[in-house]
Formats: sequence, C-alpha cells, structure tokens
Amino acid sequence: MTASTKNLKIATLNFWGGPWPFTIHKRARFKKLINIIKKEKFDVLALQEVFMNSDYKKLASIFKNKYYFYKKKSFILNSSGLVIMSKFPLFNEKYIPLNKQYFLAKGVLQASIKINNRIFEFTNLHLTYCPSYEVCKEEYSRLMSVITSSNSIVMGDFNINFPEFHLPKGYKFLSDPANITLEIKNHYSTAGSNKMHQPELTIDFIISNANLKVISTKTDNQNIVSDHYLVSSTIALE
Repeated sequence: MTASTKNLKIATLNFWGGPWPFTIHKRARFKKLINIIKKEKFDVLALQEVFMNSDYKKLASIFKNKYYFYKKKSFILNSSGLVIMSKFPLFNEKYIPLNKQYFLAKGVLQASIKINNRIFEFTNLHLTYCPSYEVCKEEYSRLMSVITSSNSIVMGDFNINFPEFHLPKGYKFLSDPANITLEIKNHYSTAGSNKMHQPELTIDFIISNANLKVISTKTDNQNIVSDHYLVSSTIALE
C-alpha cells in the first residue's frame, strides 16, 4: 500500500525525558508536547531522549489511532531514547548503536515509508557531544556508512554546533542551520544535570539527499517543552 500526499510535515525534538533529578517538570512538559503534536499534526516526528518506557507507552496510547510507532525493543528503559512516529506505515525498521555512554546507547533508529510510490528512509539519531568535527569524525563516518538510501531524510540531535558541522556530500539542509536550537536563555538548558558549553548552539538538524523542496521551516522557541527547541520543516513531494 502506498500513501499519497503533496506535502510532508516532519519534525525533530530532543525531549530531555530522563527521570528527576536529571530533568525537571517532565510531567508538565510531556502534556505540552502532546498538545503540540495534536495541533501541528506532524506526518513524521523523530524524538530523542524518551528514555522511560512509561512515557513511550503514554505516547503510543494517546496517538494509537493516529500514528505508527517504532523504538528499540526494551523493558523498563529505552536506552537509546529514540522514537519514530509516523502517520504512514513503517517497514525495514532497525536500530544501530554507534556509541555507549553509561546506561545510554546513542545511535540511530531507521524506518522506511512509501509515499507517492517513493520509498524514503528516515533516520532518527542522537550522537555523542562533539566540541569539534575532528574529535567525532569516526562516529560520523560510522553514521554515514549505515545511511545508504538515495531518498534519505536524517533528523535529530547531531550534538555538534553548526560552524563545526560537516554536511555530508550530496546532502542539503531541510531545516535552517542559522536557527539556534539550544540556548542559555531557555532555563531548562541549565536545569537538572544540564550544563551549557556555550551561550547558544545549533545542534538539531534535518538534512536529506533526496530531491525535495522546502516550503517552510521553523525552530519553535516559544512553545518550550525541553532544553532543546522543536525543529520542523514542511517539504513538497510533487
């Protein structure tokens, strides 16, 4: 079965979903996120740091008739923190670890979607914090080795600031890299166990190697549900 649509609205958010005292106000932030998803009606949403399976189950229950879900199989803890939500059926789902930090298993979550007879491979990622490209180029090399589709859309927390971020060959931005996605004036950025390395960072991106036209893109610094801002783009498929 092939889904059909002219435009696709996609988004990414690092939800900062660990337990207290590592995060704060999670219950209120979670409710706000639910309302944003209902209002914005994203076609595909990539979430990072949804570590608690209880939070994932709430999302899946609330949107069970609206979205298809995929995450790494786990019991109490979703160690990758990665979740893909899609209005279209998912297939070829897989999780690929890239690095392990304490109880976290940072890596990529992939799933394919068939839209207008085109198969798109969506990659949701959360990479290790990098002060520079040189420090983490090995992890980036591993990342690009697992993204093989010519219709690939990659989004998530790349954890490297834009001036140091190396756009892979053949890729373009679907989000605006000039928009700040993490900044000290957002009080969540220094709450809990958070520490800001710089006053402002752009580390959350949406990129693609597919032939797509960006209609609009937005970094939402008004409806704050996390230490990161939600990044979304609407793209034309026809």
